[in-house]
Amino acid sequence: MWGQLDCDEAGQALEEFGAWTCDNAVSSKVSAEVRREILDCHAAGLLTQSGNKLAVRLPDGTRGGIVREKPNVFEADVIVDGAVACPELLQQSPTLAALLGEESELRKKLCAVRPWLTIDRLEQAKVQVNTGGGGAFPFHFDLPATREARRVLTALLYFNPEWKEGDGGEVEIFPFPFATMPVPPLDQRFVMFSSCTTLHRVRPFTGSAGRVCINLWFDGEARMPFPAPLPPCERYDE
Repeated sequence: MWGQLDCDEAGQALEEFGAWTCDNAVSSKVSAEVRREILDCHAAGLLTQSGNKLAVRLPDGTRGGIVREKPNVFEADVIVDGAVACPELLQQSPTLAALLGEESELRKKLCAVRPWLTIDRLEQAKVQVNTGGGGAFPFHFDLPATREARRVLTALLYFNPEWKEGDGGEVEIFPFPFATMPVPPLDQRFVMFSSCTTLHRVRPFTGSAGRVCINLWFDGEARMPFPAPLPPCERYDE
């Protein structure tokens, strides 16, 4: 199912900008089936309101977390720490299960075109439905919860055939020092970026048709930073 991705182009973009976007990443048939499956699971109560934990520094100087609920955003963790976390959802979503079951194809292709990047496993996968009303995510990095974690790459795949300009819900990527990248959540669109070094947010979504996506986080090792450091130069603003 991932055969339409140009991983050589992806590797170049990750190396240069730390982010990559690809349209028509899966077929329209696969996209329509996955969207239907996720919305059916949401209707069946398998998704719950998003309550992401934001990293904060506690009064004693240690690192902690605080939960912030996201109104109108509903999620379900399908894979956690590399293992299936919601078998009921996958049983009701055969196309989604097949897509996630073939994710190793994507990892192998990326590793082949960029030897400095090793992607060992799909560490976490989450399905998400944003029902509108301004549901959004603030600026953040996808930092792992523990120092020992090896999260290296974030990916998003969208299933939104009815999205139109003005609906919002764009993921806005800040690949410093390059220009901001607002990416509309178009149907069949796939986005990848560095989990730990790419600042990003999701703009408020106000569309009438639900914004549906899957979020993927991969473990591995990057033996060079991406985006790669700029070459030495007397001035960078020329």
